[in-house]
Amino acid sequence: MRYLLTLFALLWVIGHQTNAAEPQTKPNIIFILADDLGINDLHCYGRKDHYTPHLDHLALQGMRFTSAYCAQPICSPSRAAILTGKSPARLHLTTYLPGRPDCVSQKVLHPEIQMEVPLAE
Repeated sequence: MRYLLTLFALLWVIGHQTNAAEPQTKPNIIFILADDLGINDLHCYGRKDHYTPHLDHLALQGMRFTSAYCAQPICSPSRAAILTGKSPARLHLTTYLPGRPDCVSQKVLHPEIQMEVPLAE
């Protein structure tokens, strides 16, 4: 019995070592979402007065994209579109979610929107 347990333990260790040596088949992706950050605002894309060493290091190690699309140039609808894969108009979320009633800009009349991404999404 002891030999059988030892054999199973050795096979288990060998099996895990061969699996660990195999290369990953799925890509390793880091998605960075930053409000109000344009492509020309990073040092690695040519901006001289901004120092972004960590993002520059990531850009050197991976892929750099020079063209992008945003569902809406406002934070709340664009984030909802990323989370759901739907257009902001389809979600009825076409402007930022008001969070500061004391702010003058939030006293403007906006279309009726949902105050959250629907839980079904």
